[in-house]
Amino acid sequence: MESYGKINIFISQSETGSQAMLEYVFTQIFCEWYGREINVFSDTSLISTAHIVYCDSPSLCNSCSALTVYRHHNIDEEISQLGKWNELPVFFESKEAYNSFDIPFDIFQAVFLLISRREEYPSLNRNLSFDKHGRYDYKQSLAYRLDFLDRPLVDEWLTEFEKAFNSKIQGISLVPKNNQHLITIDVDNIYAIKNKGIVKTLLSLAIAKIKGRESDLKLRLAVLFRKKEDPFFNICEIAVKLPRESVMFFHCGGYGKNDKKTLFPSLKYWKAKQRIDKMINVGLHPSYRSAHSLALLKFEKWILEKCLGRKVTSTRMHYLLFNFPKTAHTLMNIGITDDYSLAYSDIPGYRASTARSFKFFDCEKNCATNLTLHPLIVMDKTLRSNLNMSPDQAVIYLKKLKEQCEKSNVPLTMLFHNQNLSEIDGWGEWNKVFDSVL
Repeated sequence: MESYGKINIFISQSETGSQAMLEYVFTQIFCEWYGREINVFSDTSLISTAHIVYCDSPSLCNSCSALTVYRHHNIDEEISQLGKWNELPVFFESKEAYNSFDIPFDIFQAVFLLISRREEYPSLNRNLSFDKHGRYDYKQSLAYRLDFLDRPLVDEWLTEFEKAFNSKIQGISLVPKNNQHLITIDVDNIYAIKNKGIVKTLLSLAIAKIKGRESDLKLRLAVLFRKKEDPFFNICEIAVKLPRESVMFFHCGGYGKNDKKTLFPSLKYWKAKQRIDKMINVGLHPSYRSAHSLALLKFEKWILEKCLGRKVTSTRMHYLLFNFPKTAHTLMNIGITDDYSLAYSDIPGYRASTARSFKFFDCEKNCATNLTLHPLIVMDKTLRSNLNMSPDQAVIYLKKLKEQCEKSNVPLTMLFHNQNLSEIDGWGEWNKVFDSVL
């Protein structure tokens, strides 16, 4: 069997139901992340042509020159502790495999478990808990419980896997695709002062006057009398600074407790979105309420599409309200192909243990899909509000995160909010954090 540049993978006979999982994880790793074609087979007479042998039999390992990977057979096994391979924490391992296999833990099944987010499915896991917004509680996750939420463990495994493969296999190699860090912007509120309605506007002016907040009062009057731009209407200035591949997500919903605090639509905002769409990538930031209303979500998508004059295919959920598999099903239903919500709101880290983008695998239907999930690693609100970092501390922290991702040649995806770059409401000097990652 000739490879023609393909990676030949021998697998021992698959159990019923595991074929789709293996096809997905092989495709994701080798085709999507490494850009290589693969050829998967189970015929032992062809094992001499394999570059990778994936099995649980030491005797097969001894009879071939391929890179051998231990195969585990129970994805639902309870994981209470971690082993160690090449100084990395691992699971789905076998003590005996360390003597016979090049990769003594089931890296493929482990990668699948982490990126599929199987542990977040209510239908597959009893007694899951959720926060007041209905989001999965990160403290239940395997990564948090076993203390690797703060590292891209999947990417670290694959870096070591690359080394092992390239060292043992001649004539063909694994080279990861180049990845650039990604800056994203969520536009929740476009006005801090304008478009609030006469009652709220007068009340805000009165409060500023009574409490002696002279600078606040002067700013409000300057904005209302059009002598100064509204502090939150800074999106064009932000977009000019951003690399072309950056993404800005626009909230197109109505007024609400957990949504934007603007009562009236704005023609100026409408035109700004059109200008920015020519500068960087633009996506939809669905409202909080639309997470529970398909009709409302479709309407907000229609509004943005009407504004931009094109189809909108990317989203980031407001409040990071992404639940498996419900949210994925909803987004695919309305034609979304890319989502950037994969993160925990209250803590930075790697929700899927990778910084790489990957296709959503539907664990209920046991099939791969065309929805691409883009992990978000850190956002400004988490650093200031949850971790109580100063701007200087945040600059240092983001530098370390970038270095961590660069070690595995993976992108660091960051989220800033336009209103937090306005230097009001306690966000003074946070522009320096933003500027540090440009």
